[in-house]
Amino acid sequence: EARSRFVRTFLRYPAALPALILFVIVVLCALGAPLLTQYTPFEGNAAERLQGIGTAGHLLGTDEQGRDILTRCLYGGRLSLLMGFLPVALATIVGSILGIISGYFGKAYAQIIMRTLDIFYAFPSILLAIALSSVLGSGLSSIIIPIAVILVPPIARVAESTVQDIMPEDFIEAAQTSGASPLKVIVFFIIPNTFGRIFIYCTKQFSVSILSASGLSFLGLGISPPTPEWGSMLNALRQQIYINPLITIIPGLFIFVTALSVNII
Repeated sequence: EARSRFVRTFLRYPAALPALILFVIVVLCALGAPLLTQYTPFEGNAAERLQGIGTAGHLLGTDEQGRDILTRCLYGGRLSLLMGFLPVALATIVGSILGIISGYFGKAYAQIIMRTLDIFYAFPSILLAIALSSVLGSGLSSIIIPIAVILVPPIARVAESTVQDIMPEDFIEAAQTSGASPLKVIVFFIIPNTFGRIFIYCTKQFSVSILSASGLSFLGLGISPPTPEWGSMLNALRQQIYINPLITIIPGLFIFVTALSVNII
């Protein structure tokens, strides 16, 4: 019954189903990239560089090294989607644990945890991510860790407030007075009754993570060329904006469509 009610509610919004279909297509295209293109994302042809959209054999044109842009976007989707998911998953685990501990035990725990996390709000999130990424150097971890760090404080706040909302409930008091340990109360009563709200908030951060990861790659941090990734592709193609402006926005469209579809869902 709950599942059917969710489906009915979801389908009530006209844009929900198209957004879901679009996001599924993006994911499937990224996963099935080798089956959808005859080219590799690394090898180019200097004689075919900067071909326009609709060129025979290159539907979305070629980049500055003659590599097929559609191929690189398909393969780049794997890394971009991964960089959208992993930071959110890591931040959800850490932020939920901190928020639940803070909300359940309160007092000194809340003061220590939440006031420490408040320090991160003293810095603009993107600048903090840039600083951390610069320190960590190149590689996937230099994008995943900084984005996860900036996502932990808001997730922890949501988790804390959600726990505080259900703490006055009778079933929590009954579990505590029956002699259940704090760990059992958290596992069997707190988490099941707070998971929904925390999960919904965290899924909304997926698009934030994709945009942040693409922004860091655009600035030359994290993923190094020639590895295909939407943000780094956008950075490389922007230099050709006066030569072939249409091809420069293609990776940006992939970022925009993916982030928008997730937000709508």
